[in-house]
Amino acid sequence: MSVSPARKLSAAALTAVLVAGSGAAFVPACLATYEMRGFCAGLAPGTPKAAVRASAESRRYDVWPDDAGAWTLEHPSSLGRARCSVAFDDAGLLRTRTAAP
Repeated sequence: MSVSPARKLSAAALTAVLVAGSGAAFVPACLATYEMRGFCAGLAPGTPKAAVRASAESRRYDVWPDDAGAWTLEHPSSLGRARCSVAFDDAGLLRTRTAAP
């Protein structure tokens, strides 16, 4: 018993829709992770807090300060995966930066 051409076409169309939908969902998240890692690596130690915030906000990253004075920067298209943690010294200058994951 052979498979009808209409059924083959239907299966091919469904496969194309599923592949395109998966790509539309996950490609932006992968690109956001790559972009955030580059941004985080480009932050030079000694950069003032205001410059870090301005640079992050110009790229439309979310900035969340915590109680210890560190910040978490997140790319909005990353589905919560592309983050950069930055910590400042007492003078308000960038001490450490870590891209996750």
